[in-house]
Amino acid sequence: MAVQERKLQSRLFASLNRSDKLMDFFLELVGEKANEEFLYDVADYDQLNKKDEIDFMLKYKNKSTKKSISIGLEIKKPNGTLGQEQVEKYLDGMKIKKKNAWRLKKKSSRAGKYLVILTSDLSSPKPVRDAQKYTGFDRVLFWVSWYKIIDWMNNQASNRTFKQLIAELEKEGIRPSNSSIKVPTPYKTMKKRIVEIHKIYENYKDTRSAIDNQLKNLEFQMKNLGYSSMKIPKRLSTWFDAMNNIPLWHGKLFTKQSKSSGSGIAFGYCHTREQWFVHVESNSTSKEAQKIIRALARKVESTNNRKWVGSYKRNNNTDGGWKIDTTARTPAKLAKFMDKVWTEFQNPN
Repeated sequence: MAVQERKLQSRLFASLNRSDKLMDFFLELVGEKANEEFLYDVADYDQLNKKDEIDFMLKYKNKSTKKSISIGLEIKKPNGTLGQEQVEKYLDGMKIKKKNAWRLKKKSSRAGKYLVILTSDLSSPKPVRDAQKYTGFDRVLFWVSWYKIIDWMNNQASNRTFKQLIAELEKEGIRPSNSSIKVPTPYKTMKKRIVEIHKIYENYKDTRSAIDNQLKNLEFQMKNLGYSSMKIPKRLSTWFDAMNNIPLWHGKLFTKQSKSSGSGIAFGYCHTREQWFVHVESNSTSKEAQKIIRALARKVESTNNRKWVGSYKRNNNTDGGWKIDTTARTPAKLAKFMDKVWTEFQNPN
């Protein structure tokens, strides 16, 4: 199971609240010197300023000098990505950077403010490096890797404080450098499914061959009626396994003098329902077009066809439609039926 960013945030938040040493780690990372005079605080920054997206604000205040330091902490889960716009938004939110310009705010308004970004990269991400090229930003913008964090936590005399955070990172394979390499637990389940997928794929290839041959028979009959085949739209050719390209629906789409491109009468096999279907494929989202499609149930073989699926649902791969008993319909009879449906759809009045 992949790490959830919010769960990772809560584990880090708990560790920061329990460990002054971890707070000192980030203080020293930005070039400030840690000492016993500092009072520490950690806040969920989303609650302080809803316009930015910074995760936490680490606050330090020297009891003697009253000097205040604020470190904005933005964490990315191990498979997360970081963009230039995000970096800019974080700096804007902390009022370190001037809006709409890569220039620092006046020193009086940004004094003691830093931004630290955590990612699983092995070197500083390009968006961070690009931002640091602007004058002065290399002194206020910092990056640290999760690998460095987990090694630091593991090397502490007592790492019980960080146990849950370390466990969360280990789910994604981020482990201390002195730990043995392990196969992630979820792989045990995935391994079984990979074997099953390959077995399914072998059966599917035989099924697909038989389906294709039957569709050729229908295509021949449809051409005799003046129809031509069309490219299957993405909505119908959705893959449930990108590795082996197995579609949820396998069939043909035909049209004759269509009023709108991408519309036609379709016949195909729904693998999830194990059933042949005829349905109207319309790229029109207008209520009138949908109303006409639903009305076809009452107009075409409404009394004779007991296999009709009454509900019209755009979010499935068959759009409702007629369940077809292929033992009762020859390709010639099926072609005539599809021609009747398409004619009714094109000329509803």
